Amino acid sequence: MLLKASNIRVIAGEKNLLDNVSVSIDKGESVCVVGPNGAGKSTLLRCLAGITTSNSGAVLLNKQAIKEMRRLDIAKSLSYLPQNSSNQVPMTASDLVGLGRFRNPASPDASFERLKISHLQSRTVSTLSGGEFQLVLLAQALHQDAALMLLDEPTGPLDLKRRHQIFELCKQLTQEGKSIVATSHHLEVATQYFDRIIVLDKGTVKMDAQTSSVVSSNVLQEVFGLSFQQVTIAGKKVLVSHAS
Repeated sequence: MLLKASNIRVIAGEKNLLDNVSVSIDKGESVCVVGPNGAGKSTLLRCLAGITTSNSGAVLLNKQAIKEMRRLDIAKSLSYLPQNSSNQVPMTASDLVGLGRFRNPASPDASFERLKISHLQSRTVSTLSGGEFQLVLLAQALHQDAALMLLDEPTGPLDLKRRHQIFELCKQLTQEGKSIVATSHHLEVATQYFDRIIVLDKGTVKMDAQTSSVVSSNVLQEVFGLSFQQVTIAGKKVLVSHAS
């Protein structure tokens, strides 16, 4: 077991942001966490990354309590892409990506090439568009070369073509042995590219199962209050939403 969260609870004021949530991630898994706004998706990823400490429960990374680990040791096994970051940093995109392995310097060229953004390497970060900056942050997470990647809304500011490109890359990375946990509001894409889906609502796990089982259930309709239609793409059943 690469990562295991057991009965984690996060409380803000009188609200349970996460309520008795348990999640486990194995090597080579591709997992997408979905749910409406405020469901607890970002809070869950921050807990899994050791950034937010839960009020109760435990998170183990390689069988070690993550709250007792040094950030450097966590970074050797886990990379984390936050949902929001500031691009007001006085450095080039290449230098920023290089920080992903600052204790073990290596050229970031391969990460830029894999994301097809080599043309951005010499750009000053503050001059990048929102989508370009997101791709550079993805390159940094990739360059870190951790066994587990936690990606919070990795395709939020990206156009449709780039969205598919990033999720296809996630699929390739898991085939190479890495583990991916991502959050997304794009259910039609999530059900196409990820093998397992965790459905969160109001801080609780409503379903955690293989994508085919989630697609065949009514849980997403109940959580989102929308109707969904199953369509087949490349031999795989995916969901397309429409108003009830």
